[in-house]
Amino acid sequence: MGEVSVVTRSYTVRPANGLHLRPWSQFVKLAHGYKCRIEVVKDSARSDGRSMLSLLTLAAKCGDTISIEADGDDAENAVNALIAYLEAYEDIDE
Repeated sequence: MGEVSVVTRSYTVRPANGLHLRPWSQFVKLAHGYKCRIEVVKDSARSDGRSMLSLLTLAAKCGDTISIEADGDDAENAVNALIAYLEAYEDIDE
């Protein structure tokens, strides 16, 4: 069995309201579709990519840079899908 490597990609938060309940809820839903371990890192804080509460504690604001890290068999697919989701997400004015 080969060595498992960690896949990491960065994302700079673009929505004016940052990443809050609405974007994180879909992120968590997507993350649950993968078997690998997924973590989101902001500065020195690490959060479980499958935990809404954990992700909300990051308080990711517009302009902040976060990293998505995954390790496991489908890590690359997971990171690519989650980054693609964040890049496509746009705030909906209420």
